[in-house]
Amino acid sequence: MNNQMPSAEIRRHGSAGEDILQVERLSKTFTLGRTVIPVLRDVSLKVRLGAILAIIGASGSGKTTLLHILGALEKPSGGSVCFQGRDLYGLSAGERAQVRSRKIGFVFQFYHLLPELDLLENVMLPALSGGNAQPAVSPRERALSLLAAVGLSARAQHLPMELSGGEQQRAALARALMNQPELVLADEPTGNLDSVTGEQVLEYLFALTRGEGRTLVLVTHNSAVARRCDRVLELKDGCLQDA
Repeated sequence: MNNQMPSAEIRRHGSAGEDILQVERLSKTFTLGRTVIPVLRDVSLKVRLGAILAIIGASGSGKTTLLHILGALEKPSGGSVCFQGRDLYGLSAGERAQVRSRKIGFVFQFYHLLPELDLLENVMLPALSGGNAQPAVSPRERALSLLAAVGLSARAQHLPMELSGGEQQRAALARALMNQPELVLADEPTGNLDSVTGEQVLEYLFALTRGEGRTLVLVTHNSAVARRCDRVLELKDGCLQDA
């Protein structure tokens, strides 16, 4: 598999040595009754454009919370998250939602496909919600192309319940890439799959993000998955460190 970002993608998205994500002294606490629970403590990191970063850690270590903060889904208690030079949490809620829909793609462990929509409609949904970043190509054309890329052309008219878990996750990957996001965030994308199916999903995930020049941050508890990434960080006791 080619680990290099295509030169055309570097030109389109910026310099290969540029940081797309800069996190400074991030903290997150939750309050349960009178108890304050610190989840993230003084987390700082930089993510290079086009890189594939794995974040590992034990269950309950705060990996998903960190990913949600990076993806503008959940406010931190302190610190800053700069995405493409913009402080995400210095933006209004509407501006943050716009960045999230147009610039960030999400792959979740449990797929989150809408059961009443077929695969094509599920994949098209981000563009139909106002985030289409490729107006020269219709949402239908882009969605069909992505379904073909993940081997699901023949399943385009099927409902999620008619598919296997691996097929649903491949469709979720296609949906995450629908709006050509600069950043893809994947939360345990193989955690609900058997090893063989999970390997297939990973092959598509790495091939498509690298092929389109996307930056990928992958949360996993699987060290074998993490070793396939460019860099691995471990979240432990609320802090990030090299693994």
